[in-house]
Amino acid sequence: MSDRESEIERICQAALDCPPEERAALLLQLCGGDESTRREVEGLLAFEATADRFMETPAQGYLGCCDAIRELDYSRQLSEIRAPTLVIAGREDASTSLAPRMIGASNPSVSILMTSGRENRG
Repeated sequence: MSDRESEIERICQAALDCPPEERAALLLQLCGGDESTRREVEGLLAFEATADRFMETPAQGYLGCCDAIRELDYSRQLSEIRAPTLVIAGREDASTSLAPRMIGASNPSVSILMTSGRENRG
């Protein structure tokens, strides 16, 4: 495990150990000005929350989402985004909630807005 991976794991564990409402402040403190580390830790924290919600998602709704997006793969084009871009996704959408973070991690001109509620659930 690299030093960076160890640091990310340490920060992530510290964030999981504190109350959710205090995590943003803790991440600012622990990551200092390292925006890349903060984004990566936030992505890992979101994945944990997504995993919990996944088990609560009705199978039929999830399968419908999978069917609708199974052929989509724009990963090769992500680095070509040049204009400032806002990606909007539902925080409760278990089928695509990690995609915005992947897009944002691959391109600094991308901003992510995760909506609350269950707007995108099938």
